Amino acid sequence: MRTLLCVFLLISSVGYCSDLEIVESKVFLTKSEERELAPQTEQETTRRKRTFYTYRVVFNLKNISDKELDVATRGLSIMYVKGNKEGKKEGKNEMCVGISHRRINEMIVVPPAVDFAMVNLKPGECAMVRFKQTFMSSGEKVTIVYNPSDPYEGRFGYWTGTVKSVAVKIKDVRGKWVEWNVQNSHWLQPGY
Repeated sequence: MRTLLCVFLLISSVGYCSDLEIVESKVFLTKSEERELAPQTEQETTRRKRTFYTYRVVFNLKNISDKELDVATRGLSIMYVKGNKEGKKEGKNEMCVGISHRRINEMIVVPPAVDFAMVNLKPGECAMVRFKQTFMSSGEKVTIVYNPSDPYEGRFGYWTGTVKSVAVKIKDVRGKWVEWNVQNSHWLQPGY
């Protein structure tokens, strides 16, 4: 009986999957520029130069569950996490897409629901997430991590959890972005 229980638990843990998956991810490096940064401390006297990289990212969130899900497609915070290159194993570069919140005097500032551009997904449907962001890091490949938290105690009802894409090759379109944008405008809405 104990063996049967162990086998059942093993099978059920292997069969677990998320409600969402990331499909058709595209990451474009559209610009890089050097900027001077002001000294951070009183001991620093010279301005440091750093390279900033601007990315445009497009990915689809597909509902792979058997129930309807609401997902946030805007009002997201984006962070680039550079993989660890020390030691034997090289880490992965990740773009983490989540929900952040502001506080004023220990109170959470609650945004309007429209800020999240909620999309209701039936099973098998997908919603597009697009953003433009500038970071001080770059790489050849990146994994997109969609992990919205809920600092608003369920008020908006969007899906929370973590889902990762496969590693996506970053396409360098610096200096070519305008012509690419015109030819492939179906990926982006006007004004984006």
